[in-house]
Amino acid sequence: MTQIVDAHQMPFENSSLDFIITNNVIHHLSKPIVFLNECSRVLRKEGKLLIQETHLSLFMRILINIVRHEGYSYNVDAFDSEAICNDPNDPWSANLALADLLFGDSKLFAEKVKYLKIDSKKYTEFFIWPLSGGVAHIIPVPNINRKLLELINFLDKIIISISKNIFPLQIQIVLSNNKM
Repeated sequence: MTQIVDAHQMPFENSSLDFIITNNVIHHLSKPIVFLNECSRVLRKEGKLLIQETHLSLFMRILINIVRHEGYSYNVDAFDSEAICNDPNDPWSANLALADLLFGDSKLFAEKVKYLKIDSKKYTEFFIWPLSGGVAHIIPVPNINRKLLELINFLDKIIISISKNIFPLQIQIVLSNNKM
């Protein structure tokens, strides 16, 4: 069943879901902290929120400036439920800094968001993401055989391990619901 919902006001009962999975969604939300509140409301205790999101490493900022597909600004308080981080009337509006603002400092996240706990945070994808067409829908996706893809994935892991601030283009976060 396919269902389109407002991420800021989900039509699900309290404590009714075990998992929520998002793939490059948070940077499009006008109020991401409201979304996180909603996730806590609809997730069961210890339910999981799995997030795949853009990481504004040096290379991501270079790519964004080349393709001019989506923008970013660090001049917003992503933890403020009244702050507007993107145009609420434009679902394609984007602020690619939101994941870094929310999850970049795990201690700040724990201080500001009592109801969700970061279980894991992993920086990923340097070559793989652009090869998937990930930067913009206008980038063609090459047909790569499995062995070459495995080699590229291996190289990705080595490159990403060098510096999280320079190379990884994505971040994967797993949050647990800590509500009482």
